[in-house]
Amino acid sequence: MESEGNSQPAARRTGAEIYERLKRDILTFEFRPGERLVELELCDRYEVSRTPVREALRRLEDDGLVVSRDKGGRVVKGLDISDYEDVYAVRAVLETYVVTELAGLPALPDIDELQYGWLDGYSAETAPLDGAYVVPDERFHMNLARATGNAYLVESMERVHDRLHTIRSFDFTVRERLIVSEGQHIAIGQAIRERDPTAAAALMKQHIDQSKDEIRTIMLRILSRAYGGGRV
Repeated sequence: MESEGNSQPAARRTGAEIYERLKRDILTFEFRPGERLVELELCDRYEVSRTPVREALRRLEDDGLVVSRDKGGRVVKGLDISDYEDVYAVRAVLETYVVTELAGLPALPDIDELQYGWLDGYSAETAPLDGAYVVPDERFHMNLARATGNAYLVESMERVHDRLHTIRSFDFTVRERLIVSEGQHIAIGQAIRERDPTAAAALMKQHIDQSKDEIRTIMLRILSRAYGGGRV
């Protein structure tokens, strides 16, 4: 049966859309670890043909959320909190490097745009608490990476943020988290403006460590509810 809030005709849904929906269902334990993912059942669930379902499954396999069986078919991989903590460890290295590089540039990029342009109409005080704040949040971090002019760094950052995107959206459903995150972004931008790489790196590390701690709490809650019979 079609879920509420998705009015797009089934025929128009793409593999990318099914990928996002299936990924979210996996991360919220609509599908449990070890559960078999049957293509025909997924087609019925999302009201699409096999083509977008297969595309979504291939992408989820690349993400490490789905694994292939030796005898064919795919199953949901067990959720391991340490996997996400490993991604956060890489994220911390990349993003502290980004701000250190920017703060040391001979000529600063458009610092006003980097510090505030990522909001693009969003406000932590008024944004809906539906997880959508992850979009401007990611824009802030990716704009910093692009300002370094390092294409390989940008590509690495994109992979990290793509891996964390869905689970991080749950971090932006509490007003205080939006407000804290926005203030941290602005402070990081100010440290870059003042050409203080040490402060910029320390602020970024604090920002990422706090995000990692919040995600760990969220994942433990999801696991508890899933195996306790509840839903997030």
